Amino acid sequence: MSATKLHQLSGMAIVILIIIAAPLISVAAEISVNSTDATFPNLQQAQLDIAELNKKITQIEEGYEKELADARKQVNRQYSEKLDTLKKAQQEKLESAEEFKARIDKSRDELGAQRDSDLAKLDASMSADKETTPIKARVKALSEHLYTVNEDGIETELGKYDIDKHRLAVKFRSKSSVLRLSLDGTIPIQAEAAEELKRQWQSGAVKPEARVKFSGEWVELALVNDTDKTRWFELKEEFYTLATLKTFPPVTLNTLLQIGRHFQDCPACPDMIVIPAGSFDMGSNEEEDEKPVHSIAIGFPFAMGKTEVTQGEWKAIMGSNPGNFKNCGDTCPVEQVSWDDAKDFVQKLSVKTGKQYRLPSEAEWEYACRAGGRLKYCGGDIVDKLAWYNKNSGEHSHAAATKSANAWGLYDMSGNVWEWVEDSYHADYNGAPSDGTAWQGDGSQRVLRGGSWNLAPELERVSIRTGGVPVLRDFYYGFRVVRVLP
Repeated sequence: MSATKLHQLSGMAIVILIIIAAPLISVAAEISVNSTDATFPNLQQAQLDIAELNKKITQIEEGYEKELADARKQVNRQYSEKLDTLKKAQQEKLESAEEFKARIDKSRDELGAQRDSDLAKLDASMSADKETTPIKARVKALSEHLYTVNEDGIETELGKYDIDKHRLAVKFRSKSSVLRLSLDGTIPIQAEAAEELKRQWQSGAVKPEARVKFSGEWVELALVNDTDKTRWFELKEEFYTLATLKTFPPVTLNTLLQIGRHFQDCPACPDMIVIPAGSFDMGSNEEEDEKPVHSIAIGFPFAMGKTEVTQGEWKAIMGSNPGNFKNCGDTCPVEQVSWDDAKDFVQKLSVKTGKQYRLPSEAEWEYACRAGGRLKYCGGDIVDKLAWYNKNSGEHSHAAATKSANAWGLYDMSGNVWEWVEDSYHADYNGAPSDGTAWQGDGSQRVLRGGSWNLAPELERVSIRTGGVPVLRDFYYGFRVVRVLP
């Protein structure tokens, strides 16, 4: 069989592919909601959308599978016909029996190779992935989103006021099977304020609000007063305003806010750990800019990232990866980020989650690093157990949480990458705030803490600090985030 005939048969298989694939492409084009950038519906509509999108994915995949099977049969049938023709070939006059057999075997091999090639091209060209990938991305986005459910989906009822315990009973029930919510709680409130709350409740000014996972589980419950925009947050079946929480002693706050618990505000968000309120002595007498040692009282718990912000988390929020060590992977800390970049990240993260994220203050950072102790490094006195530094790093950053954590479950606070914090850099601590808030200045330099993979052990100490201009990027500069509670 001539090479020309083999080429013609190959072309025929491609034509079959184009004819069959065309209607499938038009089916996918009819899908209107296939982008992760699309707005999110309410929870009930999201469930309907996901069901419909999954149905379309199945329809497209089954269509491709059926048409591909038919196309493969047709290609194989055509090649079988060519093989039959080949079997009927006659020995040429000037050709010996051995030459005839060799020619036929060669043609058969060429035909088989071309058939295998055409079938492989058919399989690759008729994959459903191109059509289903954007739909699957939309399904993933809908599934991972946190939905807000209000009075349309939640039934609330005020109960009796307990004058001895100063508690007003309140009940929450979901109105549909989409949301799994049933809670009997109380509002700690004085009698006079309770009467006013009842009046506002009866006027319709006080409304429930829940943040809900796609599974129907609620992750946050609140009451919102439209009159003065007061919010009562649910903590262990009791509802508190932020102003009330700030009047509680640290031990009460630490209990209510479940110190040490982990949470994520979205699947791609940093894993956060709740850090207790408390006091500590900040600084050391080893370097001038670490002096004087001074007392800090942090009056309210906060949540801090368990690890430095990773490349994967950065990409999920920012859509890019500025890191020098991209081959390190998504679980490695993002680096090559400036203080300005870090501020941009926390702003976008706050918008995405509806929560207040920020950089830690320098005092919060050292407080969390020390975790109630006075150790040399963040978590102990043996640097190799806790930190990636110049003798063990191989001159690059490493995946987060591969060394030991400190007592509060925070990783890599010594070593790996330097961490930007909120404060302006000052030459010493004279005049620094005593309440743990960020110490602002002219902003010409911002503080970096924790050391990095390229430094000697003495520069990975708890109290080590340096400054950098806010626009400076380097392959050992990263950061971790803090989230305001509740």
